Amino acid sequence: MLSQGYRIGLEHVDARRFRTGSWASCATVQTQDEKEAIAALSACLSEHNNEYVRLFGIDPSAERRVLETIIQRPES
Repeated sequence: MLSQGYRIGLEHVDARRFRTGSWASCATVQTQDEKEAIAALSACLSEHNNEYVRLFGIDPSAERRVLETIIQRPES
């Protein structure tokens, strides 16, 4: 996503709020540097290690989401 010019956003939610769709923002990665983006992603995943975390791309010219995927699920 970074190589295509998109910004990266992250959201998290616990299992109860997942059922209602009440996601909370974790971070928006403001850099185009791959190492910094991975560090921000790792920090969010470890901070919310027992929650759902989803990653999404943001098209900066249109300010809209271009991709959305859950990258972490709580352990069962």
